[in-house]
Formats: sequence, structure tokens, C-alpha cells
Amino acid sequence: MADNSSISIAVLEQLRRFDTPTVCNVVELFDLRPRTAGYMDARIQACFPKLPPMVGAVIYVRVSTKEQTENLSLPTQLRACEEYCRRQGYEILECFHEEGESPKTTDRSQLQNLLTYCRLNKGRVHFVVVFNLTRFARDKYDHFALRAHLKSLGISLRSATEPIDDTSTGKLMEGVLAAFAWCKLAYRLIHRNAPGRDIDYALAAGRRALSGA
Repeated sequence: MADNSSISIAVLEQLRRFDTPTVCNVVELFDLRPRTAGYMDARIQACFPKLPPMVGAVIYVRVSTKEQTENLSLPTQLRACEEYCRRQGYEILECFHEEGESPKTTDRSQLQNLLTYCRLNKGRVHFVVVFNLTRFARDKYDHFALRAHLKSLGISLRSATEPIDDTSTGKLMEGVLAAFAWCKLAYRLIHRNAPGRDIDYALAAGRRALSGA
């Protein structure tokens, strides 16, 4: 039976057939000189880069009863978030499904479970992924309060359908989208409480509320 050093040399001979810089460097480095198996293995491993650590992400999806009929069902959101994580190379650690709870408050059972999970797994979770920012929070103050809490844990927010990230442009886009979500909620509340008013009046009221006037 061939010894380990002979096996290592035979492997390197086979590697010659592959025309890649890394493999050629390995073959040229050893020049097929007899070495102990342990020495050869250590030198070969040193020639290849180490795999980067996995980037962990948790997914949060939310839906109201009405939104089930507006192409925002939980499976639709989940598929989009999973595909986004796949494209980005994120490892999905956990998924949280919120159904039927109001977006006007952060006191939602699955949202609180998500925050608890993030605290208990600090260092493993790097991103919270949502379908869009309206799934995360509709109130702009709640949005940024939650974002600040996640940031304190070393976690960033990502949207599967919106271009937000930690760059200055991404943060600007996030602020605009969060403001629009809040304005849309204000319009719905005004329209529900005063059905006789037209949309222009309602939007104007929403802008005033958004500016704090």
C-alpha cells in the first residue's frame, strides 16, 4: 500500500490537469518533492483562502387580514425575503411570522420575540430582513427607535424590495420610505375618521402631522 506522502504527490499530479492559478501555484511550490503527509497538507491549506464566516439573518414578515388579499400574504413575503438572503449569501437563522397585529405599535408578539432572539444571539445575527419597511413599522418614530435598538446589537435592517443599506444614500432612502409609510398611515386614519374629506385634504393633514405642525 502506498504511503501518505506518495498519495499526496499523486494528488498533486492530478491537480496539474486543472488550469487554475491556485492549483498551478500549489504544484510549483512543492515541485512534487517527497514530503511527509502532515507537512504537505499544512502547506496546501496555507495556499487556499479561508472561508469567510457565515453572515446570519433573521426574517420578519407581517400581515393584516385585509392585506392577505393585496398580494402581501405571508408566503409571498417569506419567499421574497428568502430569495434576497440567498442572493446576498446570508444564512437564515430564524423566521418570525406576525399575523393580524396592528403596525401602529411595537408591542407585537412576534416582533418582541424577534428582538429577544437578537439579544440572546448577539454576534450571530447581522441582519433583520423584511419584505418592505411597512412590514417593520408604520410609525416613523417606532421605526427609528427599533433601528437604534438593533444597531446597539450590531444588527442592520434590510428590505427585500427596497434599496436600503448602511451607506449615506441607503440611509437617506430608508428615511424617505419610513416617512412615506407614516404618511400613508396618517391618511388612512384621517380617511377612516372623516370619510367626507377629499384625498388632497387628507394628504395635507398627513404632511402637517409628519412635520410636527
